[in-house]
Amino acid sequence: MVRVDEIRDYARINAEVARLLQSGVSRVRLARCGGQRLLLYGLRSNRGCRIEVEGDVGPEFAAELDAADVRVYVEGSVADGVARGMRNGAVLVAGNAGDVAGYAMAGGTLAIAGSAGHRTGLDMTGGLIAVHRGAGRLAGERRRGGTIQIAGAVDAAAIADRFPAEWIRETPWNSPGLGERSR
Repeated sequence: MVRVDEIRDYARINAEVARLLQSGVSRVRLARCGGQRLLLYGLRSNRGCRIEVEGDVGPEFAAELDAADVRVYVEGSVADGVARGMRNGAVLVAGNAGDVAGYAMAGGTLAIAGSAGHRTGLDMTGGLIAVHRGAGRLAGERRRGGTIQIAGAVDAAAIADRFPAEWIRETPWNSPGLGERSR
């Protein structure tokens, strides 16, 4: 477990996560997050790992992620720019996401159980973005590839191959009010 509130420096936190992945751990927990920016920025790995994030995270979370077998589960919400430029990997957000979620995403999977802000999938060229509770205006603007599923079109089965079954059950994918804005 990495206590984010004690380290506070995103570069040191990210270096510790990278070190843990290199050492072969299969599970990392980032505890006590409180809006820190750039967590998991530029993370690269060729090893499988489950990263659990406790709390809400700040802007540019998992930006430039390039780790095919890494699955990230955020128990809270994320600020603007989640998964910006992601090339590979999977991020599931149990809460809401800010603006430009998946900006310039080239691959991987971003699943948001809550709602997403404006311009979700801006400049997207690949990958999958699934948003359960709706997105703000201009979703998919300038998108040249990839897939975006928003609200009524989202089915938990569409993301099930990228996330453990218990994560899908823990998020409100099958709750009433599909398509309602919760932001």
